Amino acid sequence: TGHKQMFNPTEESQTFLQLTTLCQDRTLVGMKLLDKISSVPHGELSCTTELLILAHHCFTLTCHMEGIIRVLQAAQMLTDNHLAPSEEYGLVSGTLKTALLDYIKRCRPGDSEKHNMIALCFSMCREIGENHEAAARIQLKLIESQPWEDSLKDGHQLKQLLLKALTLMLDAAESYAKDSCVRQAQHCQRLTKLITLQIHFLNTGQNIMLINLGRHKLMDCILALPRFYQASIVAEAYDFVPDWAEILYQ
Repeated sequence: TGHKQMFNPTEESQTFLQLTTLCQDRTLVGMKLLDKISSVPHGELSCTTELLILAHHCFTLTCHMEGIIRVLQAAQMLTDNHLAPSEEYGLVSGTLKTALLDYIKRCRPGDSEKHNMIALCFSMCREIGENHEAAARIQLKLIESQPWEDSLKDGHQLKQLLLKALTLMLDAAESYAKDSCVRQAQHCQRLTKLITLQIHFLNTGQNIMLINLGRHKLMDCILALPRFYQASIVAEAYDFVPDWAEILYQ
């Protein structure tokens, strides 16, 4: 007819599946397709991808878990080898975004920048918030790893860790809010107030420890604070509901 035929992957897959009904064992067809991948010229990604998709169809129809696992492992390798170097994760279907992020977290556990890049690519604001919050808590854990008195000896380093934690926690609250995660956003906001108050105390020569407190130390800490708003910030940050009448009396 002179008209160029449009390629339709769905129709092609359906045609292939109809052909496989002529075979007694579709699992065997899937295995043959996987074996053929090794003979595909390097760089022919579209051909390799198509073979993986068709093999996956075969294994799914026969509920062959070993075959499905082999296909998924091959797909992960393709993703890591070809999309990761060029940072082209945005080419992956949005329906796979959660699975992709989980995979990257397992394969690149320390690469928070890569995690955030992928989450940002798919507008996964909640996941970005979780990453920022986790990074902020690492800074607080670094402070907790040594006695408070020792941390005070290097005031500059202590303030740097607190400022970094504050920035990350602010980013976490903002990301949570964008995804309407109200409870998480409010919790991070309460922690930012606590960290800000801790920095204020250090800047004014007050060495009271507010961060990383155990429940058994909260009451003594609150009673030691000179202002009600400061006591309120500490109580809210730790989800602690004290006897305010007793505190005001003291």
